Order: sequence, then C-alpha cells, then structure tokens
Amino acid sequence: MKMINKIILLTLLIGIFISCDQSKNKNNLDIEKYMEPSKIINKEKLFSTLLKDTIRVGENAKALVSLLDPKFDDKQSQIIVFIESEDSVLYKLEKNFKQLYELPVAGFYNFTVDTINKAPKHYEKQYSAYIGKVFKETGYNKLRFMVMEFYGNDPTKDLNFDKKKTWVVIDELDVFVKPALDSIVN
Repeated sequence: MKMINKIILLTLLIGIFISCDQSKNKNNLDIEKYMEPSKIINKEKLFSTLLKDTIRVGENAKALVSLLDPKFDDKQSQIIVFIESEDSVLYKLEKNFKQLYELPVAGFYNFTVDTINKAPKHYEKQYSAYIGKVFKETGYNKLRFMVMEFYGNDPTKDLNFDKKKTWVVIDELDVFVKPALDSIVN
C-alpha cells in the first residue's frame, strides 16, 4: 500500500513539473490563443490583460488593452491609451485634458497608428493597443491607464477635448515586481 502511494505521489509531482515547464515556454501562438476574446469577455466594455503578471525591476510590464464595445463605432472611432507616471495623474487629466503635456503621462496609440507592435488576432486594430511601464519598486504595483475613444481629429494634437466626441474610462492592473537579477547575485 505504501509503495502505491509513493508511485501516485511521484506521478503527480512529475505531472506538476512538466505542466509548469510547459507553461513557462508558451510561444506567441499560445499567447494569442489565450488572448482571444470570449463571449463572456464581450459582455464587458473594456478588456485588459498583462502579458506577464510578474516582472523584475527594470523590466517592462506590457499589457494588451482593448475596447470591446465602442460607443462611437458608427463614426469610425479609435482609441489612445495613457498611462501615468505618478499616482492620480490620470484623474487630473480626465478633468482637464488641456494639461496633457504638463502632466507625467505617456500615450500609446492603437494598432492602426502603431507601426512597431502587431495586433493580436481577433482584435480590432483601431480599438486595441499595447501599453507598458517600467517599475522601480519591488512588490505589488499598479499599472493605471486611461482609455480614450474618440472620433474626428486626434485630441492629442490640438488639445481639443470635445466631450461629445470622446469617451474615457480609467482602469488598472496589478503587477508584481521582483528584485532585479543583478541585485540578487550581489
């Protein structure tokens, strides 16, 4: 009986190690399959997911943000996503968009404008974007971002923030940041 229990335990441990090893080696196809929108997600207005929920200090925390139910889709709208460098900056920006170039924020264009990143399958290019931020502090950090849907002229170019032509939502993702590898070695 003890021998059977040992065999079962050994088999379970081997299965766990194999599955953990396989999950670390996901290729881009697996990542794209994971990020395919499901019918449950489509009930939400906004979808956001981190590509890695744990990073090291100095690494880029990259996330995919997608507007799944655009308010102005009949007007050929698109999105731009802003992230903050300091806490609560996006709430200030939301109240007074003319402060865009005065506040510590970074803007990320959608995949129709972004020529560096490739849009994952099943996502509309004008309503999706990759965002990223490098964190300096270890522990849990917030990747806070503001998604702005707009139609007509890009409001970032002339700071013309017409509330009739824009829709804004602020959201955040939790990122766990571990110490940098070089700090562990020393």
